[in-house]
Amino acid sequence: MQMVNNEVLWVRDEVLQEGSEVKRAKLIKFFINVAQQCRKLFAVCSGLSHSSVVRLHGAWDKVSAKQQELYNELQDLFNPSRNMGAYRSALAEASVCPPVIPLYPVLRKDLTFLHDGNHTWVEGLVNFEKLRMIAKEVRQMCRLVSAGKDVTASFRPWCARITFIISLVREINFVQNSRSSCRVHLSPVTFPWPLKALTVLQPV
Repeated sequence: MQMVNNEVLWVRDEVLQEGSEVKRAKLIKFFINVAQQCRKLFAVCSGLSHSSVVRLHGAWDKVSAKQQELYNELQDLFNPSRNMGAYRSALAEASVCPPVIPLYPVLRKDLTFLHDGNHTWVEGLVNFEKLRMIAKEVRQMCRLVSAGKDVTASFRPWCARITFIISLVREINFVQNSRSSCRVHLSPVTFPWPLKALTVLQPV
């Protein structure tokens, strides 16, 4: 949870620390693209939805209509109404092709309700129905994060996404300022095929 909170604050701070509306708009578009390429990254969407970022009307006006439409789709996906119904439907569709990293707060909420809402003991006997429900939830999570037998095959669709994100980072050029708290720089890292010779983001 703390890591998610840190990512939310990082997105917020990166946008707010820019001095001009043009640079802020460029960062907003960058983070929208990152959220889309990373399969609806929740922390990035939450950071852009922070009240201090939403109030930057001048910067949002410079974001294209296509990008704003994409952002609205991300907002609808994480709408908490109907017990995160939109997100659960999208997760059910994505689970056909794992690996998929589920949203931890939703997973924790479901497990908490199953544990606290059902008695472990019923009339002096173990409540196996409660244990079956918890086991079903855990099996579903394990299936989502499972890479399958061919691990490299699961990374192939991400090659284009990683390259796309790298090009966005180079365009934004985060390293041009002297901020030391949340800077990002590019450094070459060697991966086995199919990620070999790709450059990935490394936090300072």
